Amino acid sequence: MGFWLLAVLLLAFALRVAPALVLLVPKGWDGNFHLVLADRIAETGRAIHDWMPYENMPLNYPTASHTLLAFINRIAGVPIHRIFMLSIAFFGAATISQVFSLIRRATGNSDWALFSAAAYAFTAVLGSFGYWYWGGLPNLVGMYFFLGLFGLLLEPEQRPAPWLFALMFLATSFAHHHVMVVAGCILIWVLLACWKKDRVLAHHILKGLAFSAVIGLPFFLPYVMRATSLGKTGIGGYGEDTKNLLWFFRELGPVFFVTVVVGMHRAWKSRTHIHIPPIFLHSLAALTALLVFLELICRAAMIQIFHRNVAPFTPSRVITDAMPFLSIYAGLFWLLFQRKLGVSNGVVVSVISACFIWNWPLYLTGFEQNVKPDLVEACSWIREHTDRDAVLLWDALAATYLSRRLTPHLPIPTSEFTQLATQRAKALRVYHGEAPASS
Repeated sequence: MGFWLLAVLLLAFALRVAPALVLLVPKGWDGNFHLVLADRIAETGRAIHDWMPYENMPLNYPTASHTLLAFINRIAGVPIHRIFMLSIAFFGAATISQVFSLIRRATGNSDWALFSAAAYAFTAVLGSFGYWYWGGLPNLVGMYFFLGLFGLLLEPEQRPAPWLFALMFLATSFAHHHVMVVAGCILIWVLLACWKKDRVLAHHILKGLAFSAVIGLPFFLPYVMRATSLGKTGIGGYGEDTKNLLWFFRELGPVFFVTVVVGMHRAWKSRTHIHIPPIFLHSLAALTALLVFLELICRAAMIQIFHRNVAPFTPSRVITDAMPFLSIYAGLFWLLFQRKLGVSNGVVVSVISACFIWNWPLYLTGFEQNVKPDLVEACSWIREHTDRDAVLLWDALAATYLSRRLTPHLPIPTSEFTQLATQRAKALRVYHGEAPASS
């Protein structure tokens, strides 16, 4: 068991680290603004609370993972973009180990857990190696901590003390606010669902959340105070395409999607023999309810009221966060596959790993450079030889990070007060020839 788990982790890490050794800068829109924030922390040597010197507006995004990148940069001298890519590989492998631990605690079956971890590692795209393509390091780090917390709640004798619960939940929150909301919804759903049948667990979660609120008050309070200003952010205006069956098949990964669907069917059909703890099922119910609310109800309301086909709060991120939980059904498929054929764990793990071939075309795109070497060299020269308040009229997303200069396409996430991004708007007008450079 230990050997094959180690083999899964090493192979998964190798697959995830390989592009990091080739690419000049990370892929993904998100990755570029993470680099801007991490670089600013490294440059100033302190925590940041605004978007200066690029924009005079407060920062909403939690910066725990950015601070980690900046700290490693200051200690080791490795460029932040390189640390960023290696961190996705490291936390990707670490999260696979968390999936193994989570499923083993939920089922008490190490084989089931091993196959679930392997399925998550090699057949899942969104929420697995797909993090590489949009640069979702904070989301990945947040899920790593939340999976650790949720796994401990599955075993009564190992449930964390309220202070430890709070530290793990706050680590999740400091890493990523979307994961914080998703994790909070799951915990509150489980609390309410278990209030009558498992009052001990419900009280445990209640105490943990209360400790989290008290200890994390300095972190949470500014968000509460800014709640009335959400209209100035881009949260309500970001649009995702409506998701159909083909979208799920493609984005979850073809093999992962099929094995999850078949595993769910077998789990329901044999529910008297296949035991999945209620708390685990409640987590999936919470994720499903949140997705339906954002993707269907909120989208319908936005169309009806504002005549805009948008779904707020990025529903695809809910699916991203659901992937480790869904892996229990993919693992069940492979467990039944093993029992049907009477083969060893090694054979099953090898077959699961071979299924990565379905994701191979997408994986190869991870090696395609998204910037040219001359851009990197030019931005390096600009960083060293121009005034700090200079504006670079270049449309490359990585240009702001590489040059440390404002650009017309400074990546600002929807969580921020995008309506206050006046300097970027001016630069964009100049870039399009709508205003003179002197403006």
